[in-house]
Amino acid sequence: MMERMDVREEIVYDASPDEVFEMLCDQGFREKVCRGIGSVRYEVTITRDGDKARILNDRTMKADLPEVARKIVGDTIQMVQTEDWGERQSDGSRTGTFHVEIPGKPGAITGTVSLSPSGGGSREVVSGQVKVSIPFVGKKLETEVAKGMSAALKVEGQIGAKWLASES
Repeated sequence: MMERMDVREEIVYDASPDEVFEMLCDQGFREKVCRGIGSVRYEVTITRDGDKARILNDRTMKADLPEVARKIVGDTIQMVQTEDWGERQSDGSRTGTFHVEIPGKPGAITGTVSLSPSGGGSREVVSGQVKVSIPFVGKKLETEVAKGMSAALKVEGQIGAKWLASES
């Protein structure tokens, strides 16, 4: 049985968890992140149900992968990411789950996301596992996907910090 590649990123914001959550649920913010990470096509759908939220992000990116990987996935890669956020807790924290599927390819990323108060701001933690079920090259592809996810989350954090600073 193949093991999964773990990925974990923390993003610290100078804003309350409520402010960060509203940003994460903002169509304009999500589209700006898509552009910031180099998506060549994207569609963002945000559904609110009371205090809960579902964010669906269907994006296509250039496959910035080694040649052996590009032979498998092609020059672009579509990723469909679904985030399901739970209700706000009394301290302002929230938790949720996410799932990223790669249509037509044997790979996925699944995990959890949390948003909690931290000092005078908040901390978002994204933790998940990358799984690519391709014999011999799966582990290498998992490493590349994990690197790409970490890089995208860092860009999201930078865009988020600027977004929140302009909102205040």
